[in-house]
Parts: sequence; C-alpha cells; structure tokens
Amino acid sequence: MLGHRQSWPPPSLRVAYAINFPALTAAYPVQFASWSDNRVFYRRDPFIWLSVQDSVFLLAVGALWYGLGTMLDRKLGRRSSIIGSKSLAVIRLTMGSLFAVGVATLAMFYTMLTDADRPYRQIGPFGLIWAALLFWYFGSTLLVALRTFPPNKANSTGLKLP
Repeated sequence: MLGHRQSWPPPSLRVAYAINFPALTAAYPVQFASWSDNRVFYRRDPFIWLSVQDSVFLLAVGALWYGLGTMLDRKLGRRSSIIGSKSLAVIRLTMGSLFAVGVATLAMFYTMLTDADRPYRQIGPFGLIWAALLFWYFGSTLLVALRTFPPNKANSTGLKLP
C-alpha cells in the first residue's frame, strides 16, 4: 500500500490536477460516496476506464475553462456582459469567494501531507496559487459590486448596505 501511495497519481495526472486544481476541488467530495468508483465508461482495447469521480472531474474541467474563457472574453470586450440583478451578482461573487476558500483549504491539506503521499504534496502549491488568484478576482469584483449599490437605499433583499 505504501508503494502505491508514493507513486499515485502518475506524473501526467499530477500535471492535469495542478493545472485544473479548482476542478479537482469540485470533484473531491465525490470520492467519499459509495458509488464514486462505479464504471461510467469501459473499453477493453485500448483500455479506458472512467468512474463517476473521473467523470465529475472532467465535467468540472470543462466548466472551469468555459468560465475562464467567458470571463476573458468579457474583459476583452468580445462578449457583452449578461444583464442581471445586482443581488444575484453579489450572491454569485460570494459563492466564488467561498469556493476560493475551499480551494485553499484543499491545497493546504495537500501541502501538509506526509512523505508517503509526496505526489499529492507536489500538487498543493499549485492549488494555493489558484486559490489566491480566484480569491483576488472574486473578492475584488465583490467589493466593487457592493460599492455600486445605491447609497442609503434598501436593495432588493431589504438590507441596507454601507
């Protein structure tokens, strides 16, 4: 068992986990479900096995890069922003900030593992970088959104904001 822990995940998967650390964070809770190792796709030649956990990770990777591409398009002016209520924007940005805290928590967990789990320790610093970037983006955008609420007026939630 110890030999398996020192060599899993293989280097190519470590690179994929490091580049897509927020997707790994989103898929992490699935591993505790009893059905996480159930087969979703199987092929014998060449051997391909996808479990539920692998599928959730791949879907999260797609969602991560779609979201990043959408944000980049908006910043470059190639795509117009979706008009919506400020309350929904604040909720979305708050959820993004909380997700950044979750990414940081998993990254800290990975960096504090023992030498037996060295491959996962190598992934941890990339998660910390992702967490800092996500928290900077969502936090700064959230502060701007909160400052643009009309002064001394109740917003749609009925709460008075400073």
